[in-house]
Amino acid sequence: MFLIVAVIVAIWLGQPRRGRLGAAKWVVAAAALAMLVPNLGSGLWHTPTENPPLFTTSAYRTVIRPGSIVLPLPFAMYGSSMLWQAEAGFSFRMADGYVGAVAPSGWARDLGSLSNPQVPPQPSALAAFLAERHVSTVLLDAHDAGAWPQVLGALGLHARLVGGVFVYPLPASFSAGRPAAITG
Repeated sequence: MFLIVAVIVAIWLGQPRRGRLGAAKWVVAAAALAMLVPNLGSGLWHTPTENPPLFTTSAYRTVIRPGSIVLPLPFAMYGSSMLWQAEAGFSFRMADGYVGAVAPSGWARDLGSLSNPQVPPQPSALAAFLAERHVSTVLLDAHDAGAWPQVLGALGLHARLVGGVFVYPLPASFSAGRPAAITG
């Protein structure tokens, strides 16, 4: 439908006219161009981010080994995990990343529970995910922790607060595929 209307308008604009009708067609063309300009004042084009001090300083170096695999939470569009990785100079890898709303079918099982803050994964599923991805550290934004402390606590993990982020170091048994006893 829009293509048909665009062709009709293009033909109408292409015909030479004089007088008020000639001026009117250029007003219509100018109005159409004005409607293509995005409203940069709306919140759609920019999102304020609060980067915790752990990543605005070099403090991350004290809790994350270079090249290690990290699970930052909240995940996907609900958190700033990719910003954290960039701020750290890509010195660590992430267990997964978020590049859009459509995930490959093989990842949907994992991303579905991690990327929905209202439904955190079951502790057993999270333990399997951590072991499968060889995660050495879980990072949790202290300002947006949600139910994650309870889920991670059920795995027997303990955090310390460093620069506005709860840091959960994982014991070697997780990456070896033998997570600690799960209580939940």
